[in-house]
Amino acid sequence: MQVFIRTDASIQIGSGHVMRCLTLASHLREENMDVSFICRDLNGNMIGYIESEGFKVNVLNSIGKMDECLWMEEYIEKDVTETLQYIANRKVDLIIVDHYSIDEKWEQIIRPYVRKIMVIDDLANRKHDCDLLLDTTYGINHQKYMNLLLNKNTIMLLGSQYALLRKSFLKEKKVRFNFNEKNIKIHIFFGGMDKNNFTYKFSEILLANLNNIEILAVVGEKYEHVATLIELKERYANKFHFFVNVNNMAGNMRKAHIAIGAPGTTTWERACIGLPSLYLSTANNQKSLLQHLERKGICIFLGQAEMITSKSFINQVRYYIDHFYILNEIFNKGQEAVDGKGGHKVTQKIYSLLNEG
Repeated sequence: MQVFIRTDASIQIGSGHVMRCLTLASHLREENMDVSFICRDLNGNMIGYIESEGFKVNVLNSIGKMDECLWMEEYIEKDVTETLQYIANRKVDLIIVDHYSIDEKWEQIIRPYVRKIMVIDDLANRKHDCDLLLDTTYGINHQKYMNLLLNKNTIMLLGSQYALLRKSFLKEKKVRFNFNEKNIKIHIFFGGMDKNNFTYKFSEILLANLNNIEILAVVGEKYEHVATLIELKERYANKFHFFVNVNNMAGNMRKAHIAIGAPGTTTWERACIGLPSLYLSTANNQKSLLQHLERKGICIFLGQAEMITSKSFINQVRYYIDHFYILNEIFNKGQEAVDGKGGHKVTQKIYSLLNEG
């Protein structure tokens, strides 16, 4: 079976869409499906990384303004026309779309050339013409999409039980919450790109104010501020460690007692593995989700990364370190919400869909 995945990464978009698609692609490959990617050559793209994972990438050229904004109609038509160059003359069983700028206009044009269409989304803010919809938002309700799906027979996979996690997170799951007050290991991750360099900002605040911590910071290969982390390492030596493009994020996370960072696919990775997390929102669409997760006891929402003061940030971190029983509750709630088997569940649904005829 031939599967194409249309997704992008850039400094502006981030790396999250590509990373979750790679996880799904790996699961599909294990089922002997032929999986290829279609990606645009944007500033900060992950084309080389996808290829290093053993997948072919069909490259769309960069075209200026289109790269950094939600597309106007002319851009949608251009993108789908270029995409068709790679799939029009092939027997494509499934195209998977994970892109905030793609909606039903794009999907309706592509439909005659593919058997099935799958959409991965977590915004529920635009219409789709698809056969399978995946939204791994915790507690998402079917009603959110009832007026957004043109195909009334669309199969909806909704909720964190479908979170696309690599198998290593299931293997590295902690059995119980552990906490060492004398040397608290804090995992820091604000996405692979972290264009605003929150990794440095909040690591520095923590190191300057807390004596009993050790920081494990992770950034992606497209992160542009490595020099600042080298400077931080020189100042704080063994209290600060940073890792670029780690191969085993699950193992890296497992070493920590708590995490601080931005939400995304990493939200479900942290929950699955049993890493109580304190979140800072880095985009407008994250605030309501984090507030919802906090009410459900799955995380702690500290505030907006750009707005929070150093004093408020460090006071909140201190409070939760001092009241670590709250972190233990988050450990339990997170593992209840994410079992780590989402990739397998989604793959089985895709397999069933494609074998319907």
